[in-house]
Order: sequence, then C-alpha cells, then structure tokens
Amino acid sequence: MGKIITIQNGDRTLLLTEKEMEVLVMYHPLVDNMNCREIGEELGIKESAVKGRLKNIYERNPWLKEEIKIGKKNMTTKIRNTRRHIRRMGNMSTISSDVSGNEIFLGQKIVRKF
Repeated sequence: MGKIITIQNGDRTLLLTEKEMEVLVMYHPLVDNMNCREIGEELGIKESAVKGRLKNIYERNPWLKEEIKIGKKNMTTKIRNTRRHIRRMGNMSTISSDVSGNEIFLGQKIVRKF
C-alpha cells in the first residue's frame, strides 16, 4: 500500500493513499461527480478496482460514506429540478434573435445534458 495522506476537515481526519485520493476527487459529488465506470475509463483501470478503492476509503473513513451519499442525493435532486425547468420551457433550440434577425442557437447537446 502507498503512503497515507492525512487531511484535516474540521474536526475530522481524512486518511487516503494517492490513488484513493484520485478516485475520491472524481467520485465526490461536489467535484467531478463521476460514476465508477467513468472513473475506471478515465484512469485506465477496471471498474472493480475503482469500487475496491472506494471500499478502502470508506473502511478507513466511515463518516465519509454518509457525507457522499447525502451529496449525491442533493446533486440528483438539483439535476432533476433543472430538467423539469427545461421541459417547461419547451423547445429551446432557438431562444431569441439578435438585432439583424439571426437566431441565437442554444445547442441541443447542452439541453440534453440536463
């Protein structure tokens, strides 16, 4: 196992290896909010390796699992609410036109992301 990095977070201490830190940053809802498959693809490792690192993180820092669970739930709620607002707006492919009458385009990829 690699060197353990200690990080103080208020009254809590976070203990991680460098590889675990990499996974946690990508997985945490307030940073990249990626899923295990996406993290594995990004790092070039198997999804099971990512899940193993997360398991090790949670064993060493049991309080973190609940914090991430709450963060993911809040993020899901925000995304769901954003999608509802977009659906209420209707077709947003052309939302306005400039002075010369040219339509300003809001790309469909952006709309689909929400």
